[in-house]
Amino acid sequence: MQRPRRELDDHLKNDIDYHQTLVVQTLTSSEKVIADKESEFDRRLTALQDRADRLVIMYQTPLHWCVEGWTSVYRKAKAGTVTSISSPLVATGRNGYRFSVLVYPFGHDSGG
Repeated sequence: MQRPRRELDDHLKNDIDYHQTLVVQTLTSSEKVIADKESEFDRRLTALQDRADRLVIMYQTPLHWCVEGWTSVYRKAKAGTVTSISSPLVATGRNGYRFSVLVYPFGHDSGG
């Protein structure tokens, strides 16, 4: 249904508060959607950064893995609470092999 131009102009002038409310509601809704998307993006970016931090790139260099708190790790393994630890993921090159090392500080299947 089309309204005459004059009637439409009157409608826009008389209902300006209503239209402003609609604009505010639309902007508020859009801001929430953007905030949700931004939050999801941040979560995914953090997950990717964590994965990248765990990936050690090797290009013809020796691998050194320092286990922090070795004494504590060894005690837990001896007690049987945590029997193994895993190294960060390592890559031999951009398109090379990827691997990690699994260590049993108190030995595998030992415990008396």
